[in-house]
Amino acid sequence: MEQADAALRLWYGLAQNP
Repeated sequence: MEQADAALRLWYGLAQNP
């Protein structure tokens, strides 16, 4: 599931944004 991995990575990056 590469799509889920990419989505999770993007979501994590956005969530870590202030």
